[in-house]
Amino acid sequence: FDEPATETRTFMLMPIEGDNIAIQVMPEAVVLFIDFIESTVATGDFADLAIEQSVDIFGAWNVDSTFQATEILVDGPLPSP
Repeated sequence: FDEPATETRTFMLMPIEGDNIAIQVMPEAVVLFIDFIESTVATGDFADLAIEQSVDIFGAWNVDSTFQATEILVDGPLPSP
C-alpha cells in the first residue's frame, strides 16, 4: 500500500460558469468514485483525479479565497492502474 499523503495538494477547478477556483485537497480528504452505470462506489485518492472528470467538491472557503476540500465525489469509475 502507498503511504497516505501528509501534505495539502492543490489543483485548479474550471467550473462550467464563472472563474477558475483554486482547490486545496487536505491529506485526510475522502475521494469517492461513483459509477452510476455499474452501481459501484470506490475509494480513490488525489493521484486518481484527472482532467475532464466531473466532480462535486465539499469543504469550506479559506480566508485566502481558496477552497479547502474535505470530500470529492467523482462521477465515473475509479481509473484502472
